[in-house]
Amino acid sequence: MLLMLLVSLASVNAKCDWSKVSLGKSNTCNAYKFEVTGTVDTCYKHDIKIYKKGATTTTYAGTNRVFSYTFNDTGYYYVRVSVKNACCGGDTLMYVLIHVECKPTTKPKCDWSKVSLGKSNTCNAYKFEVTGTVDTCNKHSILIVKKGSTTPLYTGDNRVFNYTFSDTGYYFVKVSIKNKCCGGDTLFYDYIHVTCKPTTKPKCDWSKIGLGYSNKCGTVTFELGSKDTCITGYSLWAYNHATHKLDTLAHDRIFRRTLDTGWYTFKASFHNKCGNCDTFIYKEIYIGCDSTMLGLNTLNRDAIKSYPNPADDNVLICLTYPTKQPLVPYFIYNGSGQIIKDGLISNCVQLNTSSWRNGVYTFRSRNLIQRIVIQH
Repeated sequence: MLLMLLVSLASVNAKCDWSKVSLGKSNTCNAYKFEVTGTVDTCYKHDIKIYKKGATTTTYAGTNRVFSYTFNDTGYYYVRVSVKNACCGGDTLMYVLIHVECKPTTKPKCDWSKVSLGKSNTCNAYKFEVTGTVDTCNKHSILIVKKGSTTPLYTGDNRVFNYTFSDTGYYFVKVSIKNKCCGGDTLFYDYIHVTCKPTTKPKCDWSKIGLGYSNKCGTVTFELGSKDTCITGYSLWAYNHATHKLDTLAHDRIFRRTLDTGWYTFKASFHNKCGNCDTFIYKEIYIGCDSTMLGLNTLNRDAIKSYPNPADDNVLICLTYPTKQPLVPYFIYNGSGQIIKDGLISNCVQLNTSSWRNGVYTFRSRNLIQRIVIQH
């Protein structure tokens, strides 16, 4: 809707021609772009104000002939345009009524406050982990270049990755992240100073590390590593698949904690003081009293396959081991350990996952399980 009113604010001057003066506009939803036309030479001076119909408070004020403004709410607004012509000594005033009908869909804001790049190294062999982006919303892009060079030494898209530097010096690790859930992205750099080249010193022995546990209805006793005196600096973190929260459990080798029922990914880190190096391992464990889920902490990836994984609207799951029975039962569990689907399978089953929420699900058939990541 467009309403234009021309009002003369000065004596009529025959030399001033206001016939070609108007206000052009274009918009994408509530974001508008305006242009005062017919006043492109240097004689003109503009004064722009915007306020909502029925209000006296100005929401925008400016002097540019071409300007942009994003309206915070729908409704009717006046754009007041005052133009003075220093060459002919006249001025004019017009009002344009704007009807804003569109308001953008509200999306959650992207929170990048917990995003960082963790790293550990043994001499020139580095292990990296982008933290704070463990959910399925994020897509990573990693680039490593030497200082002063533009040639990439490493490119990848994994959140956890390894790289062995062939020479000492300074390097940049560029981390780019896009979050499809909140529609944002971020970019940051980490500066690496590689000071070590491999020598004949003994390597760190990680053969004795591990993550042991016993679960009694949610009360879990953890044991990290072994009694090797070289292994110190124990730490354990727990990522809850249902709540998507990452918590630090302890920095001890043996300890006990009570956890909520559901699937967890545990990360254990270790420091080897003899070789002065660090490492970490991951393990997925179901915590709770559900008898149908206890004991399924060993994932047999050769006996069961899923395509694609991560999946969007459909996933095909196939058993690759021979069965004596023509049909065997299967169950699908969500991140809280609840059964959301069950049925019978002989060889393969096609599942429609279009209505499933993004997250990690578990397929179980007898003593075999497979993690399925849903990412729409």
